[in-house]
Amino acid sequence: MRKVVLAAIAALLVCGTLSADVLDFTPHAGYTSFAMNSFNRANGNVFGWEGAGESMGYNQDIQSGIVVGADETTKCLSPWKSLDLGLREEYLVSNQARLVSDQGSDNDGLDYSDKASLTNILVGGKVSAPFSVPGLSLGLGAWVGYGYATMDQHVNYDGFDGDNLMQSGLYTAGILVGELESTVTYKIGSHIGLNFTGGWRWADAPELKSHGTPLYDAEQYWEWNISSPVNVDFSGATAQGSVDLYF
Repeated sequence: MRKVVLAAIAALLVCGTLSADVLDFTPHAGYTSFAMNSFNRANGNVFGWEGAGESMGYNQDIQSGIVVGADETTKCLSPWKSLDLGLREEYLVSNQARLVSDQGSDNDGLDYSDKASLTNILVGGKVSAPFSVPGLSLGLGAWVGYGYATMDQHVNYDGFDGDNLMQSGLYTAGILVGELESTVTYKIGSHIGLNFTGGWRWADAPELKSHGTPLYDAEQYWEWNISSPVNVDFSGATAQGSVDLYF
């Protein structure tokens, strides 16, 4: 996949050098959800720590976040006028998940937080067709490529017996990422257009590691002393706004 991405970069540069008025640059930003149910259950379940229910602070799951990125596409690489091919770069970051608890009379305290991010570089294309309203068009896009996933975990455990049952650190993995989307575009000039895009992303990481150690399922570790890696799923729906700049 990395070779495909590098080949696409080279082709885009060559095409832009040899031709004029062919590059479409599209910066975008918006909302994304994350399919972190398995991770939230394993690492944010208050029942995973003995005594957590006696005095809770709060428990916030990883559910959503923001996405920013840009597309660079061109018709020069495509055999069809309605199809643009090129590159997409994106950065996604989640809300912060946090669990705060203490065990009351034993003075045990637990405070840990998680924050996920995903950096993508994708290859793909966008096909569009004019709508009945002048300047308005509808489009579909498909992208596939490489993502660098991270889970930043910070833990503070104060136990009366000095135990430290949690891990902390930056866990990472390289994963396959795919995206499908639909777009409504309104062209307001020969060199600019406005877009609204909705879509879905597939990006499931079976495990993330820090220095070779997987991010474990905390609930299984606490309850049964089982070190089982937890999957971290960055899949989710997106809703974005963007600006088309035609050169």
